[in-house]
Amino acid sequence: MATDTIPACERAANSLNIAHDMEHPLGRLHDVLTGIMYAASAMNDGASIATLAEIARDECEGVQATWNTLFDDLKGAKEAAQ
Repeated sequence: MATDTIPACERAANSLNIAHDMEHPLGRLHDVLTGIMYAASAMNDGASIATLAEIARDECEGVQATWNTLFDDLKGAKEAAQ
């Protein structure tokens, strides 16, 4: 089915559902990376692991910020299309 034939409201609802489904995994990923940072800090010479986890966690936070913007935009688009 071509995208043009799907009503805007339905496209926004589908996209909103996809964005919503990303929320929990992103939060869990952030928590795992934070845990790795804490575990690595307790290890002898775990600084490199902690640094990698910190970089990954920072990137995860960037993705979460982008997700928040996307979610808000899609929610607005869905409401506007109704």
